[in-house]
Amino acid sequence: MSTIKTSTVKIIEMASPPTYAWTDKTGKEIISNRYDVTMANGEKLTFLAVGNFKKALGEEIIYEKTSDNYGRIKKQQQQFNSISYDRKILEKKPESTQTYIIRQNSASNACNYFSNKNATPKTIIDLARQLEQYVLNG
Repeated sequence: MSTIKTSTVKIIEMASPPTYAWTDKTGKEIISNRYDVTMANGEKLTFLAVGNFKKALGEEIIYEKTSDNYGRIKKQQQQFNSISYDRKILEKKPESTQTYIIRQNSASNACNYFSNKNATPKTIIDLARQLEQYVLNG
């Protein structure tokens, strides 16, 4: 089982050999650079990176030790209790807005239904109104 740790980057060196080739799930060959990174806690791990190592000396990172010598940097996760939000975003849209969305969708579906048929605008609007009423009233 892997362990997630936090430490500060002390030393970044190119590993030997400096690259690692692997095949992604689409079958494309990827060449990654290998970096030996020594942490402030004394741990030395090898990280793979496409391009340069993405962390700087002195930067604190959260990482997972995936095997004896390899590590994987973990993305910072926000704490939900510290996220501020605008209450308006979470509130339900006014009924009229929902009605307009349903009406627009009904009109679009009616147009698509009659796209290869010879129909008058009145026929299309009648079907759109039937679809709208069905959605609103069941």
